[in-house]
Amino acid sequence: QQQQRQQQQQEEPQRLELIATRVHLRSQDGPPVKIPKKEAIGRVVKMVKEWRPTRIILRHEHLIMLCAYLALVLATAYLVSSCSCRRLAPVEGMVPAPPQSKHRHPEDFHFRAFEVDGCCSRDLPLCLCAFACIGIRWGDTLSQAKLKLGVGFYSCVLLHTLCFGFDPFTLGVSSLSFVCTAVIYRQKLRRIFGIQRATFLSIVKDFMLWLCCAPCAAAQEAREVQYMPAFVDTK
Repeated sequence: QQQQRQQQQQEEPQRLELIATRVHLRSQDGPPVKIPKKEAIGRVVKMVKEWRPTRIILRHEHLIMLCAYLALVLATAYLVSSCSCRRLAPVEGMVPAPPQSKHRHPEDFHFRAFEVDGCCSRDLPLCLCAFACIGIRWGDTLSQAKLKLGVGFYSCVLLHTLCFGFDPFTLGVSSLSFVCTAVIYRQKLRRIFGIQRATFLSIVKDFMLWLCCAPCAAAQEAREVQYMPAFVDTK
């Protein structure tokens, strides 16, 4: 503490001098000397960086950004949940699928990953949520009662937020772990809707889709859950 006080006392005259010379450099012997604009801006930036609260913020920049990101996503999830934006998907399904989806492969999802039919009309809120905030869309899909997965909405949102929020600290390992988790639950969706699962090809396809185009994967799963009937036996 004594060293910090001594250092602050030594830096105090420099700070006062920088404040006094924001626009002009005052000399004792002559008239004021005009400072170049770049130099004046540089001195102000240096003064702000040396300010103690600024040093604290810069030292814990990633942690502060993580907390802000977490608070923003959770607040958005609460608004989505409290404003009745989440829809309960019926067990027997809803609307018949688009005509081009009838010719799908029997071992694949009914809706294709890059299917754009209905994205700008019937499924506009669903697709916008998938591309704006994947965690909220993914959590809303897996927490539907018809799936009987026992997964909570806020648990999924929190998992997605933490995995991607810790990216600067884990060099991408946390986000990759989320992709693996999403692939596991996508395989469970395949089981529930009677689609081929637990094969090398299906796992690779699910992994590459979540890795390369996560919003498309989230939107595809949401459509499948919203419109297609689930099997009664989901064990």
